[in-house]
Order: sequence, then structure tokens, then C-alpha cells
Amino acid sequence: MKANNPIFDYPIVDSKEYVDNAQYYLEKNFLGPPGSFFHPPFYSYFVALIFKLFGFSTDIVKMVQVALDLLNLLLLYLLAGKIFNRATALLSSSIYALYIPIIQFNVEILPPVLIIFLLLSSTLLFIRACESKQRKNGRYIAMSILSGFLFGLLIITLPNFLPCLPFILLWLVFFVKEISPAKRYTVITAFTLFVMIPVMAVAARNYLYAGEKVLLSHNGGINLYIGNNPDINKTVSLRPGIEWEELLMYPYTQERIETFEDQSRFWIKEVFSYILSNPLKWIKDMVKKGILFFNSYEFPRNFSYKTFEEYSFIAKLPFMKLNLVMPLGIGGLIILAFPKFRNNVNESVYLPVSVFFIYSCTIILFFVSGRYRLPVIPFLIMFSSFFIYSFYCSIKERNIKIIAIMTALLPILTVALNINYFSSSYPYKINPSYSYTLTGKTLLSNKKYDQALRFFRKGENMPIDDSTYQIYRSLGHFHAETGDKERAMEYFGKAIELNPRDYRAAKSLGFEHKMRGHFDKALQYLDKAREIAPCFPEIYMNAADCYIGKGDLKKAVSTIESYKDYCPSPHPAINVSLAKLYMDKYRMWEKAKMQLILALEYHQGEESSPETYNRLGACYYHLGDMSAARKTWLKGLEKAPDYKAIKINMGMLKSRRQ
Repeated sequence: MKANNPIFDYPIVDSKEYVDNAQYYLEKNFLGPPGSFFHPPFYSYFVALIFKLFGFSTDIVKMVQVALDLLNLLLLYLLAGKIFNRATALLSSSIYALYIPIIQFNVEILPPVLIIFLLLSSTLLFIRACESKQRKNGRYIAMSILSGFLFGLLIITLPNFLPCLPFILLWLVFFVKEISPAKRYTVITAFTLFVMIPVMAVAARNYLYAGEKVLLSHNGGINLYIGNNPDINKTVSLRPGIEWEELLMYPYTQERIETFEDQSRFWIKEVFSYILSNPLKWIKDMVKKGILFFNSYEFPRNFSYKTFEEYSFIAKLPFMKLNLVMPLGIGGLIILAFPKFRNNVNESVYLPVSVFFIYSCTIILFFVSGRYRLPVIPFLIMFSSFFIYSFYCSIKERNIKIIAIMTALLPILTVALNINYFSSSYPYKINPSYSYTLTGKTLLSNKKYDQALRFFRKGENMPIDDSTYQIYRSLGHFHAETGDKERAMEYFGKAIELNPRDYRAAKSLGFEHKMRGHFDKALQYLDKAREIAPCFPEIYMNAADCYIGKGDLKKAVSTIESYKDYCPSPHPAINVSLAKLYMDKYRMWEKAKMQLILALEYHQGEESSPETYNRLGACYYHLGDMSAARKTWLKGLEKAPDYKAIKINMGMLKSRRQ
């Protein structure tokens, strides 16, 4: 993979966010950036721990995940052996070792391998804690505590497992008959308490540190909306790009959004409004998603599985994928209904069965993706192995009836679960030009210009599809960064021709005209960009620069002030820009102060810069409030102890006092 994949060393999309968050925890603040968590936080802390122990290296993270997945092999073997038998356990771990999508995610900085470890270890320990032969109180209590804590870590890695908690406890109450009531209540209490410790710790962090009532992460609202709205066929296939940014921006254009809590609440309201107004369509979509969840197609999320196949011969193998495991696994679940097979299985089998179906329902409620389906694949592999072993035993016993049933069942399931359903909208694919865009942009951001251009050219030479405009815009950025401004403007124009709603291309074209002094032409493109993206502050700031270039300071100020006329939600960049104009052009210290206070109050999850504190302190200074100036500058130095401008101002303040 490392030898053949040009962006192996460069995290992309969610992977980059996890790496950036891990670095932030280590270098700036252990509690993370301002605002509630966007992603559930534990995987980022897991990456941070690896960086802390071994130094910053994405290779080390991947190597640790490979080692962790070897441990997953052992855990699956132990779990399958406890529930079924040694033969099923060996078969389960063998299939898991060869399961290609898992191999792929070993070398992706994404949470599936960690999630599988937490799920298998907590499940195995919980079953062990519930065994009647655990006579020593300390041992089963310790197992209950450790199992609960690991399950709590699982929830703060992937919150979809939270709804499984009551069903795990119901399994203990109704299916485990051999243990005493006292032990049962002890296990329930210890397990539940330690599950909630990580969950409540994250909720407390979001409330006390970020001031937001968000249980775990605020991406749940938009993820729920993606799979539950009138235009689901479009939203489920959105990738990072302007359509995705427009979707993220939508709440801010509709009502005043001050925090991520507000944003998440907006999406949830939209979902309930849609369900209540279109209940039949929503039910139809839920059935459709349910069919798709149990389909063998590996739904992509941010990158194409075909791309992975280009870099690894293993991925080209036609077996050990969901096309084999899904029909076998569902077959294994079906034959559990037969008393002949069920009677030879440990009662603990109903625990993974319950978790499998409840977790599956949560994914169906949101939207189907191969990556989100991956956590319960070990259970599916275990059921697959049970089916294979049971078929083998039936042949040995020469049980013609069972052999006939299983022989008929397998091809029916194989065909039914491998059909390409809903071909007009599913399975959604990633356009080749998008994959080339993502690879090229990653290489460009890491200054690999020749390699980036090669991938952009590949995308440009592909047949035009819905993502080609992104190739053109990316080529525009490439030429702008490498100094060929004429070609940059040409490609930005091509992007707009293909997609008139590409506000980023319009903004970039406006910026290039601004830098050439073509202010009126620049304003035409910037106005077009603002009509599409009214809550994008950089558009207003570039337009203000144009008016400053034309010598119209009043129009520059009114342009930035007009943000509130087009976008009801505050944004710190707008407040800071206004404050700079008030300070630098008009010496309006009181107005500037109010804008800077608003920038700090409504930070929208952005890290407030030391320059914001520097300017706010200067406003207090000029207004004669020396105590407030000093306190503000000290806050700025907490963020950047060596910030030169604040140090100079502090020295000036000290001299004035003397």
C-alpha cells in the first residue's frame, strides 16, 4: 500500500480531522477546540495516545491498528468458541483474517478497527461475567466493570451502540437463567455504571467547556438528516465539496444559529417535520435502506473502493468480501431458529444477535455506508462460520432434510443479497473525477506539485461527469499557487460554466480580479458567489477589499455590515473584519470593541486568535479601561505566549503606569 498509494502518508477528509484533533489535544488543549465535539471523540484520543507514546507518525498509527486487529482475531476466536465451538471459532478467525475490507481499514486512520476491538472485548467480558461458574465475587465484578467501561468507550467512539445498552441488560434478565438474582443485579449495576462514566464525561466536557447541551457529538443531527429528507437520493451520495458545504451552511441561512447545539437541533427539527409531513415516503425510504443494509454492495463514503483496488492486489480477489459473508451470515441467523441447531449453542448467542440487529437498525435509521456497517461484520462472520460448520455436520450425519433446506437456502440468499437494487439511485458510486480531485488536492496541499498535476490531468481527461467541475476548480487553484494566474482564471471560469452554483470558483475568480485591480469585475463574481453562499464571510471581506481599492471606505463597511441582511447567523470573521475597519480607518474604538466581543462570544467552534485579543485590548486601552486592557492581553498571551504585538502593548501599558 505504501509503495503504490500516492497519498498513503497524507490523511484525507475524516482521517485528517482525527489527526488534526489528536495534535490539538497534545499541543494546545487536552479538552479540544472550542465547541462541542463534531466526531465522537475517543478515536481522536486514541490517535493522540499513539502520537504521545511513539511520536507523530501516521505509519505508527496504522501499525498499531494492524497489531490491534491481530488481537481482534484472538477475541473473535474466544467469543465464537464460547458461544459455538472450537471449529466455528477457528473458521471465524480464519475468515476474519482474510476479509478484505477489514484489511483495507487496518491502514486507514479511521475508527473501525478500534470499534471492533471494543465491541468484541466488552461482549466477551460481559458473557464471562454472567457465567454461573464465576464463583469469586471479585472476579465477576471486575469483569462487569471492565466490560462496562470498554462498552462506554465504544459508545463515545460510535454512539450508534448506545441504543444497544437496554437490550444487553434485557438479555441478562431474560436469557441468563443460571445465575442468582443477587449476582444478576450486581452485574447490571456495575456494567451500567461504568458504561455511563465515559458517556457522562464527554457530556460534561461539552456542557462545561463548550457551553452546549450535546451528549456526545453534534454530527448526529446532520447525519440523521442525510438519511431522512425529501431529497435522500442526493444527500446520501454527497461528498466533501460545494454541495456538502451548502448543506452544512443551510441551517445558518434559515435561522440564527449561534452554537453547534443549535445546528444539531435544527437538523433534528427538519427530520421530524419531514416525517410528519411525508410518513408514507419516509416508511418507504426506511424499507429501502433496510434492504440496502443487508445487500452485499460496499457503499463508499469518502473514497472509492475501486481506488483501493488500484494500490493493492489483495483487494482484487473476488472472495472474502460481503458478497460471500452476507448470505452465509444471514443463513446462520436463520438456522438458529431450528431447535436442532439452537440446542447445541450457548444461550449467550442471543447477546451478539441482539447487538447485531439493534445496531443495524440505527444505521438503517440514518443511512447505509460500508464503513458504518463494518463494526458488526465480526458477528456476521461468526454466524457465517456457524452456517458452514452446521452444514458440514449435517453432511456427516447424512441428515437429508437439513442438507436439502440449507442447500436451497444458500443460493436463494446469495442471489437475493447480491442483486443491484434501486439502480437509478443506489448503489451510489463515486465518480472517477472526484477520486482524482481528492488525490490531486491532497498532493497539492502537501506541495507535491508534479504528482498533483498528474492526477488533475487524469481527471480532466475523463468523460465529463457531475464532479468534473471540481477538477477544473482544483486546476485553477493549482495554477494560482504555481504562478500561472491566467490559466487559473481560465479554469475557474470552466468550473462555473459546468456548475453555475460553484461559489468557490466564483469567489476565487473574484479574488484574482481583485488582485489585478479589476475591482468592478471582481465584484460581479463576488456578488454571484454571495447569492449562492450568503453565509460565507470571505466573500464579503473580498468585496470590502474591492471597495477599499476603489477608495470607498463607507461602502466597504456597509458591505461587511450587509452580512446580517443576508445571513441571520453571526460569524466571528465578519465581526473581526468590521472591528479592523472601525479601528484602522475610523478610530471608532467603542464600535470595534463590541464587534470583537461578539467575535469571542459567537466563535462557531473556531479558535479565537491572539490578534483578536490584542485588538480588543487596544480598544479598552484607547477607551481608558486599563484594567480590562491588561486582562484581555493576558488572555491573548495564554493562547500565544510569544505574541509580539501583545508583548509590546503590555510593555506600553506598564510604562504608562510607571
